[in-house]
Amino acid sequence: RPAGFHPLPEVIRALLRHAVAVQSHATLVKYTLQQMLTNAGETKSQQWLGVQRAKTLGALCAVYGVESPAAVAGGEHANDDEPGSARGAKRSADESTGCDPEPKRPCHDGSACG
Repeated sequence: RPAGFHPLPEVIRALLRHAVAVQSHATLVKYTLQQMLTNAGETKSQQWLGVQRAKTLGALCAVYGVESPAAVAGGEHANDDEPGSARGAKRSADESTGCDPEPKRPCHDGSACG
């Protein structure tokens, strides 16, 4: 882009909107935001503190004024990993049984490989 880089808050809001759209994990998004803010020297800002305190994708979105995942998805849970969420419950059940909920390809012996 000839005018240079987009402003960091604009890039972060775009990242958060995309994270909501693809139902990304809050911990992954939080780590990415921490790296972006650290590289920009923003470790003393209010946004940095908000990101540090956030535990859900909805809380991360609130720091930057992005529509929360619950509002976008029409659900009540801010993150798939929260207790009680349908996907979080399915993930917990799959982990406890050792099952892969969606095998990617069959193995050479006909069983499902991940």
